[in-house]
Amino acid sequence: MLVPDEIRDCVVFLGDVDDLGNERVRGTAFFVARPINLGSSHNLSFSYLVTARHVIDGMKKRKRQNVRVRINFRDGEARWIDTDIDSWVDHPAGPQVDISVRRFLAEHSKINTKAWPLSSHISPERIERYEIGLGDEVFMAGLFSSHHGRLKNIPIIRIGNIAAMPEEPIKTNVHGVEMEMEAYLIEARSIGGLSGSPVFLHMGWWRKLKDKPIATVESDFPFYLLGVMHGHWDLPVHHLDEITEDSPSLTPQRVNMGIAIVTPVSKLLEALEVFEDAEIKETELIKEAIGLLPTADEAV
Repeated sequence: MLVPDEIRDCVVFLGDVDDLGNERVRGTAFFVARPINLGSSHNLSFSYLVTARHVIDGMKKRKRQNVRVRINFRDGEARWIDTDIDSWVDHPAGPQVDISVRRFLAEHSKINTKAWPLSSHISPERIERYEIGLGDEVFMAGLFSSHHGRLKNIPIIRIGNIAAMPEEPIKTNVHGVEMEMEAYLIEARSIGGLSGSPVFLHMGWWRKLKDKPIATVESDFPFYLLGVMHGHWDLPVHHLDEITEDSPSLTPQRVNMGIAIVTPVSKLLEALEVFEDAEIKETELIKEAIGLLPTADEAV
């Protein structure tokens, strides 16, 4: 499997400035695009940044006012863009859904990023149609805190497979609070900094279902967004059942068990529903601006 550059181009890094004035990289975020249905040949979409909620909550605990987004620019270097920490919107269900999102508007002629189309995600219909399940190959793209890139962001790729489908809630612990969450389990060595990374399923161009091969070509790539990286199970020396979110400050007394936790993409879609009213209003304005709707005078 060769992962195309378009995957890594969706990924950015998040950080803040510590009490000593040093820039710190804290986690991963990625761009998604939700298409606007204009009923015409016009191709428009809304862009969002997505990360794990606990990454943003960690900055709030450190009393930060801004979440810094480290983005690659077209001149070949990465720069920080500040976002108001209160502009990040959490999933309405609370911290047991580890998703935080915000609208992102930028001068795209200057930044070197892409947004993953949400039309290419793992839906219940695709799970049933293609019999997606245990053993299917997955991968994530995100921050390796020991080598994030001096001049530009350098996301790494980690590969694994689905170890468990979200059949029952999984017990987890976020910032010392125990809770249950709906999640996939994947066999992959999640490491510090990967929190908030996009996790993709590699569908392949063909699948053999019920002894009959079926083509899976629905887009330019055989990859579909599975979810958002939450964390992984650690094996502490003195405790055998604890879950830790991915952060760049793991202690050497903990051993990664190789099972990572992924919040399903369906939860991301739910989180984006809070923006729907604003999207509808903006869509109407866009339609009017490009002549797809009558103006107020014409309507009269």
